[in-house]
Amino acid sequence: MRVLLSIFVLVSLLNAKCYKISCVGTINQTKQQAIMEVEEAYKQNMQAQQELEEKYREYNEILKIQNDLLLKIQKVKEDSLLQDKAINFLMTQQIKLKSNEIDTENTNDFKEGVIK
Repeated sequence: MRVLLSIFVLVSLLNAKCYKISCVGTINQTKQQAIMEVEEAYKQNMQAQQELEEKYREYNEILKIQNDLLLKIQKVKEDSLLQDKAINFLMTQQIKLKSNEIDTENTNDFKEGVIK
């Protein structure tokens, strides 16, 4: 019986073969999945970059408008300052003229001997 069992085991071992399981399918599937993930991440990155560029353009447009407004404000302030200087000059001249007029009246009054 042992001999018979040994013969069966020996025959089964002689017929046994090593089978290699192919990993190509798993590798290709993993590779394709990785490629798809990278492409999806790339698309998201490109979309974010386009949004950033659009925001940058909008920001530049707003800055141009703001710069124009600031230049206009600066021009108005300069014009206002010039007008204020002109008004101050004219008021100073008027005060000098009034002062001279008062001095002239006082001098004439003192010359005539009449004090008002």
